[in-house]
Amino acid sequence: MFIGSKDKSLYCLEKKTGKKVWSYETGGRVESGGVVDEKHVYFGSCDGGVYCLSQADGKVQWRAGVDLQDGRPSAIYSTPALTPGSVILAAGEGQVYAADRLKGGVRWKIRPSEASEMYCSPATDGERFFFLTGKKGKGEGEASLVAVGVR
Repeated sequence: MFIGSKDKSLYCLEKKTGKKVWSYETGGRVESGGVVDEKHVYFGSCDGGVYCLSQADGKVQWRAGVDLQDGRPSAIYSTPALTPGSVILAAGEGQVYAADRLKGGVRWKIRPSEASEMYCSPATDGERFFFLTGKKGKGEGEASLVAVGVR
């Protein structure tokens, strides 16, 4: 099992016993869990990083960063979703990102609603990914449901 923690770490625990197998510390809180494929776990951190770790030993395969918000790393509360070639997630500064699953670079990003925040995990119908946007603290932006087509 993979569990994020406010102590800035992602933990790998044995499913049957709950015993810690390994942990990886980031530069910020890990507010959600990760998504896995056959060999890796992918997750976001409030340090503005999207991480790919080896499931076996917790070693970093890559880290991609999202844009800054007000000069600071943008928090990621999103549990990512996977496509065959990408890791899809939302960042607090209001953009949807696709990171390359193999190399970790940002493949593309889109701001679906100007001046809005995004603190959500994607949902999918198999063809599109759905995200919620929200107003910022000063009332800027909008609350909306956004559909993004991903190939």
